[in-house]
Amino acid sequence: MRYYNTLENAQNATDTLSYIYNSQHNELIYVRIENNTTGCYSITNFNIILQQYPVLNLDPVMVLCENDIPLMVNAQQTTNNNTYLWSTGATTAVIDINEIGNYWVIVTSENGCTSENYFEVISSSSAEITTISVSNFSPLNIISIVVQGNGEYVYSLDNGNPQNSSTFINVAAGPHTLEVIDINGCESLSIEVFVFEVPKFFTPNNDAKNDFWEIKGANQLEYLELNIFDRFGKFIFTLNKNSRGWDGTLNNINLPSTDYWYKGSVVINAQKTILKGHFALIR
Repeated sequence: MRYYNTLENAQNATDTLSYIYNSQHNELIYVRIENNTTGCYSITNFNIILQQYPVLNLDPVMVLCENDIPLMVNAQQTTNNNTYLWSTGATTAVIDINEIGNYWVIVTSENGCTSENYFEVISSSSAEITTISVSNFSPLNIISIVVQGNGEYVYSLDNGNPQNSSTFINVAAGPHTLEVIDINGCESLSIEVFVFEVPKFFTPNNDAKNDFWEIKGANQLEYLELNIFDRFGKFIFTLNKNSRGWDGTLNNINLPSTDYWYKGSVVINAQKTILKGHFALIR
């Protein structure tokens, strides 16, 4: 018995099709059945009807988030009249999974074509914050966070590129958004953090930019009092948590561009810190 894609080939027994042949839908195939002893033969034909297998694109590894149980897995097909069989025994197109492990699903079309998909469900979770430390009023403004959880986490500051380290160095003074991202896809965690810093200079030239020597977010501090002196030790101004800041004047007279000194204390999280140093007035 041999197969051909034209009647002429079948009659002449030429260009026999291989037994592994890529056919087309509705293609007409001729079959030559020949007696090897007498040489007598008969020719018949049939049409190739191709039925599409169900297409399954389930991820090989899925994540069951501990704070978002159950995990919904969907094997629904675009065509109707399919049947479903899961390793759990379920026969619906969509199932809920509550436990980690290995699973499979078999989808059978109405024409009997079947597709199988195997996948693993692993566990992960959103992060829980253990501690956040901020090195306020230090030469290097550092934010560091410690978290716990069953996930694998990366960290982002102010929507920047995520990094593996949970420590950020040389952070600008002011408010920041710290995000802890579970790389397995469980819900991210965001928290607002404020960094306090003593300005190294200010420019009181009435351009609405850096016109005051001030501590950003001072009103959020529990306590702040910084006394400002000139280079001869003359008292000029007291900066507290509610003041606008120093505008570079004394008795409404502009003071010259030079260095000025400060000394005082601040309280953050019930901890008192003594601050002292100098800054520049630039006109």
